[in-house]
Amino acid sequence: MTAQQPIEYARVEFRPNPGRPNEGRIFLGIVFAFKRGKDGEIVGWRLAFDIPEEQLATLDQLSRDLVLKRKTTLRSELASAIKQPTDGHKVLENLAAENIWAFHVAKPTTLKVDRYTGSRTVEDWVDEWTLQLCRSEGVTSLDQPQLVTIVEQEALEAV
Repeated sequence: MTAQQPIEYARVEFRPNPGRPNEGRIFLGIVFAFKRGKDGEIVGWRLAFDIPEEQLATLDQLSRDLVLKRKTTLRSELASAIKQPTDGHKVLENLAAENIWAFHVAKPTTLKVDRYTGSRTVEDWVDEWTLQLCRSEGVTSLDQPQLVTIVEQEALEAV
């Protein structure tokens, strides 16, 4: 059996009516974090490439813009979460705590995946398990995973 490595991930979704969180929600993707040797913590995301037009048609213009600019929104929110001082630096917990309304990040969940062995790139390894997670949500059209190495709480200037 292959050795396992824990990763944390959280769903990112748009909720048109936060008062009724299960109505009309749109899956936007996932954010994730994992430890990697001397590189420290790596945080990243994988977002849906397309949002079906029938879902976009139900939204007002402001909501539609937020969904269409999901990558920019997530980048900005993630930069803020990385900068927050915490004991043990829990980026995904920070992100979830700050995004509980329409642009919603769920509380992180821990999942065990096959450990990264160095036999392929980190990007290919991440691609494999993030694809499985997103497909479990019924999404097959995805952007490539984006990775950010966090060293001393640096923000996303390199992205």
